Amino acid sequence: MANTLSKAGITDGGQLLSGHVTQSIDALTGALAYDITISGSLNVNNAPVTNITASGNISSSGTITANEYVGLPAGILSGSTQLPSGLISSSLHVFTNITASGAISASGAISAFGSSSLHGLPTSKPTITGSLWLSGSAGEGSKYLVVFTG
Repeated sequence: MANTLSKAGITDGGQLLSGHVTQSIDALTGALAYDITISGSLNVNNAPVTNITASGNISSSGTITANEYVGLPAGILSGSTQLPSGLISSSLHVFTNITASGAISASGAISAFGSSSLHGLPTSKPTITGSLWLSGSAGEGSKYLVVFTG
C-alpha cells in the first residue's frame, strides 16, 4: 500500500524537520510510493497539463470524458462488443465506412442515399425469407435483383 503525504507535526511557527520535506521529495520523484491527490488544476512549468501519456493500462471507476478521441486501436471492438446504451442515439451521427465479416441487422429501416452497390449476392434461389439474390438476365452483364418471399 502506498504512503500518504501528511502535515502531521507541521505547525505555524513550529520547527520544520527533514522528514517533513523528504516525504514530499520522495513522493514527487517516485523514490517511494505515495498516493497523491490534486484538487484543482495541475500546471507544469506555469502551463496547464494538456496531455497525459501512459505506457500501461489506464482505468477508471467513473466516467472518462474527452472532447476528441483519435486512434481507436485495431481489435478493440469485436463481434461480441456492445456499445453502451445511448452512445449512438440519433440520426445525426454520420459514418463514412462500416465493415463487418458477420451479419449486420437492424430493427428499423436501413437507408442509403446516392450510389449503392451490393457485392457477392447469390445467383441461386435462397431459402430464407427476405434474402436478396440475382436472377435471370436484364441485358448484357445484368441480372434482376429479387427478394425471396418464401
